[in-house]
Amino acid sequence: MLRICAAPVAALSALALLIPGMASSKELKPKFGDIGGVYYTDVSENREACRQAIRNKIALCRQNTNFESNTKNRKYPGCLPIFKRQAQSCVVHFRHQTSKCDLSGAARITDFTGFSCEVTKTVVQEGGGPEISPLDRRMKARTGSNLRAGPGTNHRVVGSLRTGQEVQVTGRAGDWLRIAAPGGGAAFVHGSLLVAMAEQRQKQQNRNPAVNAAQLAQLERQVAAARRAQQAATAQYGNLRRRHSSMLTWADARARCQRSRGSSESCKSVADRAHAQRAQSLRRLKRAQRDLSRARERYRMLKRRYRKLRRESR
Repeated sequence: MLRICAAPVAALSALALLIPGMASSKELKPKFGDIGGVYYTDVSENREACRQAIRNKIALCRQNTNFESNTKNRKYPGCLPIFKRQAQSCVVHFRHQTSKCDLSGAARITDFTGFSCEVTKTVVQEGGGPEISPLDRRMKARTGSNLRAGPGTNHRVVGSLRTGQEVQVTGRAGDWLRIAAPGGGAAFVHGSLLVAMAEQRQKQQNRNPAVNAAQLAQLERQVAAARRAQQAATAQYGNLRRRHSSMLTWADARARCQRSRGSSESCKSVADRAHAQRAQSLRRLKRAQRDLSRARERYRMLKRRYRKLRRESR
């Protein structure tokens, strides 16, 4: 009779594993689990020990941001940022408990039980891979590369792409792209190994010798003109700076006039004229400095553009 009843129970258990809603979500904990508290019957006799215990708890909180093994870290990568946020909350929790060390009598440093990651609520799937977001894009292989069964180098190689081979991208999983495999089915390749079609056409156009030769010649003329403009602006700034430094200040002009036995009124007038001339010279000097900065920046920009185009045309 017992054997007859056990069969339906076993069948129901197996059914619960197969039906997505029946099995409870999987809860995961970091390597130290929840951080427990401490109880003191008389905290006034253990104040320093209490503070040290809280410091140790805070240190555990900060270290409790991953699983106990790298294998589990790779299997559930979506839990790691959740654990980091919970670790910050754990630190704040125990910092708030520090004031209890200054009490008298019994005191309890309460536990922190907020470490938890439910698999069904993260970007982690039960199969161990990141969630795949849909994409619909034509791309080309930047270089020869391997195709893998899943999004990661830990998955087996299931094929390869040759340089320039076109593929249809159907999804993204982190840094990996899911493509329609040439032999049928789906495969994964790292996103850095594929290039968008528009970018590929632009690079081919940049390698066109006729187009690049004309662009290089035009840029070369612009660079030469910018260099001449920079040299002229440098010379103009240098001349104005030397002229400005040789001009008298108001005090120097007044003192020179007084040494020539000029009247107080006339010396003041001479000093005012010198001051106005020096102010006008300073405005011209600042304008020349701005012109020189713009000329230098334009020359550097054109030179960088010319060198980039020359590299791309090789």
